[in-house]
Amino acid sequence: MIGDIVDEAKSEIDEEFIRGKFSKISDEEEVIWAGEPSPFSMSERYLLVGLIFLIHLSFFWVVEHAKIQGDGLNIILRLILLIFDKIDMLGFVLFILIFARINHFLNFSTSGRWTTAWLIFIGLIPSIWVISHWIEVILELFGYNFSNPFPLWIDYWFLVLGVVMSGIMLFVTILYQISFQYVVTDNMIHIRRQILFMGVYSRVISYDRILNIKTQQSFFAKLIGFGNVIFLTEDEDNDTIRQSDEDISDLMNNDNVSAAKKVFKLLKIILLVQRERVDIVPNPANSLYGVKNPMLVYKIVNEMMDRKQGRPGLLEMSRSNE
Repeated sequence: MIGDIVDEAKSEIDEEFIRGKFSKISDEEEVIWAGEPSPFSMSERYLLVGLIFLIHLSFFWVVEHAKIQGDGLNIILRLILLIFDKIDMLGFVLFILIFARINHFLNFSTSGRWTTAWLIFIGLIPSIWVISHWIEVILELFGYNFSNPFPLWIDYWFLVLGVVMSGIMLFVTILYQISFQYVVTDNMIHIRRQILFMGVYSRVISYDRILNIKTQQSFFAKLIGFGNVIFLTEDEDNDTIRQSDEDISDLMNNDNVSAAKKVFKLLKIILLVQRERVDIVPNPANSLYGVKNPMLVYKIVNEMMDRKQGRPGLLEMSRSNE
């Protein structure tokens, strides 16, 4: 049975094309399977793109309706909108910063430092925009000529920034997804990443270094038919450092630590702490991330490991039973 699975996987690949992409595959290796992350594997990132656009769109809609006059709005709603019109930019900055902190705390696949930094940047753009105009006015009072790179802020820029920022995030997400390719041969696993025309990152995992292998699928992933195949190798440190309640208690009760240092460290903990996850968030550069039919890949890799390590694989066992 496993022999049929291996033969079917081999029949679906273009071996010549794959060898052209993966220069580290030797002539002695037999290419068994090839794949890449499914578009659905980046669903959390695509959802974040949509949320960022909706946040910008919501602020644009609210500030536009704050200018509406007439009997169509009751007194309470009109008062709320008028107040919001005065603090719309401050509200946007605070909302995005809080949103970035919550996203980081929840420890999703979108909670990495680069995504968090990008969300903070998005939130600070309007304030930087307005501050630059204040600087221009102040410098002109003192006789300095300052060329402001930003046009005058108007509420319409909420919508423009929403399109631009979410568009950049969408482009980067698609680019990130298509930059990874995976190949399983009879000797090892090859991982390749290339973003546009930049340098190629490649990793080779030999079967004798793999201590354990498992699949990871959410409920949604099982419905769609994709998932992660994760390897535990002997040269990797899979322990994670987490900030526990005991660490915080020890910090606050330590008399040798100054009050200022306690406040600084406590603030650092509050800003950086993340919830603990039962499952790990795999790195696409260290695993077979978001591939279609992960159980099939799992069976193939297990069979190749059995053959490489001299154990009777499923194929040999099935033949001996005939």
